[in-house]
Amino acid sequence: KLVVSRVIGFDVTPWISIVLVDKGVNDGIWPDSVVLSGEGVAGRVLSSSPHFSKVMLVSDRNSRIPALVQRSRARGILEGLGHGMCSLSFVEKGADVAIDDLVVTSGTGGVFPKGLLLGRVTKVEKGNY
Repeated sequence: KLVVSRVIGFDVTPWISIVLVDKGVNDGIWPDSVVLSGEGVAGRVLSSSPHFSKVMLVSDRNSRIPALVQRSRARGILEGLGHGMCSLSFVEKGADVAIDDLVVTSGTGGVFPKGLLLGRVTKVEKGNY
């Protein structure tokens, strides 16, 4: 069931990406509900009251979402970095990941169904491990 809501508030702390929306339990919104925007996954519901809900955005430093690169099926964890940015971490060394690849939810973890758009790769950095 899709429910359209509006952002009515946000946390002003720079390292926290949490917004308040105008729908809650009375509208069928429960904790761990997936929040979508027109461009893909925006976050998940942290808590709900009868008329409002707190939403943690994917860019929040506490956000972790099991993900995969759509083209190559390389798996990783999309981690929020704050300031509207994310990083695909814990990708197997040597995995095929390229700029402009789409990153989608993997369906593991029990919150996000498989195949929802998370974003697009803008930079690839290879680590030593």
